[in-house]
Amino acid sequence: METFSNSNMRTHTRISPNKSCPRGSSISKITIHHVAGVMTVESIGNWFATTSTKASSNYGVDSDGHIGLYVEEKDRAWTSSNSANDNVAVTIEVSNNAIGGNWPISDKALQATIDLCVDICRRNGIPALIYTGDAAGTLTLHKFFTATVCPGRYLEGKMSTIATTVTNRLVDCLNLETEVKAAALKLQSKGITCSYLYENFHIIKDLGHLIIKLGNTPIVAGINKNITTVATAITYLQEKHIIYDANYWLQNSGRVQFLDDLIIESAKVI
Repeated sequence: METFSNSNMRTHTRISPNKSCPRGSSISKITIHHVAGVMTVESIGNWFATTSTKASSNYGVDSDGHIGLYVEEKDRAWTSSNSANDNVAVTIEVSNNAIGGNWPISDKALQATIDLCVDICRRNGIPALIYTGDAAGTLTLHKFFTATVCPGRYLEGKMSTIATTVTNRLVDCLNLETEVKAAALKLQSKGITCSYLYENFHIIKDLGHLIIKLGNTPIVAGINKNITTVATAITYLQEKHIIYDANYWLQNSGRVQFLDDLIIESAKVI
């Protein structure tokens, strides 16, 4: 059975009744739309919450970079006027910051959309986001499936940049995860970590980056020498888009046995 998850990047959730449950396929694409208006993630959710709207999306992004969840990824949103595409795609509605013209969006909205795309690809095993200018790519547009200008000229002009940026970050994440696992094995072989840390992939994937940076090793470029606590390291990792939910890691860091000793010793042995 296919297992689906939702992005921890979301700051607002209002599940729409306008959906098909469950989606009819695994996720292999992302489709980006614009809302053709200036809306917050709350107002987008209110619009999709009405059955007469007969439309929805999996996520929405507003001009402040906030992200809303309206249809869980396990279900098909009614977004692209094409059930075949929406069955395989996670759909994102992005708010404009001005009405008409080339339908621009804010820089914060663009960055949040890129971050969300990276997160979606990582969780669903999409190795690269490819924009081909038609429905064949893993990044598709509403206009490929019906007579519409969506997502507007501004966002359409950013598609190649979005695809390239997301793909480069996916490669970086894959390389980092490989290095983190190697570092974890070394720490375990030294008797510093317990097996729980290594065996729990989600802990080692993200907390391992923290350990590497705290050790001030050359494994990752651009190490911040001012990182001296778990809290500052977690904040730094979120700023670098390595983890997306700082509060989660701050609240759960204590679950990892010997965390304090591990931080101290990792600087000596990695």
